[in-house]
Amino acid sequence: MQKLWRNRQLRNLSLQAMALAGLAAILGFAGFNAVTNLQNSGVTSGFGFLSERAGYDINFSLVDYSSRTATLTYAWLVGTLNTVFFAAVTIVTATLCGLALAMARLSPNWLLSVTSRVALEYLRNVPVLVHIFIWYGIFLALPSVRQAIPVFDIAFLSNRGFVMPAVHWQYGPLATLIFVALALGLLAAIRRRLHRRARSLRLLAGISALAALIFAATLVSGAPVSFTYPELEGFGFTGGMVLPPEFLVMWVAVTVYFSTHCAEVIRGAVMAVPKGQAEAAQALGARRRIVMLEVVIPQALRAIVPPMTSNYINILKAAALGTAIGFLDVMGTTGGSTLNITGQAIECIAIVMTTYMVLNLALSAVMGKVNKAVQIKER
Repeated sequence: MQKLWRNRQLRNLSLQAMALAGLAAILGFAGFNAVTNLQNSGVTSGFGFLSERAGYDINFSLVDYSSRTATLTYAWLVGTLNTVFFAAVTIVTATLCGLALAMARLSPNWLLSVTSRVALEYLRNVPVLVHIFIWYGIFLALPSVRQAIPVFDIAFLSNRGFVMPAVHWQYGPLATLIFVALALGLLAAIRRRLHRRARSLRLLAGISALAALIFAATLVSGAPVSFTYPELEGFGFTGGMVLPPEFLVMWVAVTVYFSTHCAEVIRGAVMAVPKGQAEAAQALGARRRIVMLEVVIPQALRAIVPPMTSNYINILKAAALGTAIGFLDVMGTTGGSTLNITGQAIECIAIVMTTYMVLNLALSAVMGKVNKAVQIKER
């Protein structure tokens, strides 16, 4: 026995097996205890409640939703789409704002550099939930619908949200998807064929091909495109698309907060690039903007992508904070309203946890591919 115990590999496996068995026993006891308590309380377990009628409204939805006909499963889908849409637009805006702040922080202009540094230090050290409440108060102080702030007379901003023109497109699914796929394939082929220096020509040709094929798809598939513009009638607007204040607050607040973190990541990565690279490009007569875009940033990407992945995952998870002001993502729908209506706490939280896990793993996988693409290719 002592001889077996002296075997380090066998000893490590035995300890891990005992730890795993202990964890399984604890989880089994907790599960049995939970099921027993639920049965004693008259609460049935299972996911059959998802087929019941939702019965509650969702103030922002990317798809048609009616509380009278929608099921709890459909409410979960709407909440998940809200989470994905919020994360997608916020990741884009936070990255762009972070890039601008980082460039300002690195600027040789003393006033611009100091101002951006003060803004970064202040905004970064204020909790994101405080940002949300501050911006919510600002949006509630906006004019009412009748005194809405016009934006080029086709969109309006008020304390009820942002109303803008809406596009109505009755898709012919198969033909549209085929032409969009062909357009993307053609765009990729053009990017490979054209010379690297011909950026403007490559971009123009790619956009033209993409637009032409998508337009052809609308004609072939018989998909008419129409626009509706918002018009003030009574106490509200008719027509157009409405972005409610809850979504706008979340978008602006989370963008402002995480743009500071993105800015620090970008600034650190740029400073990690050897100065000789930029000095050599400047010695050849390249302007600072060209040096930054063509020489420094491409090399800094290798250091930017890994920590930026963490920021993007945090942005995705920050969508759950929207429940504080009434923005219903998957946490607000399934983890909030559905849980309160049905009382199925374990099932609802399990669904929310699984949803966030799948979304985070998918985002991590995408960023892993991006990280692999920007690394130095060695022969």
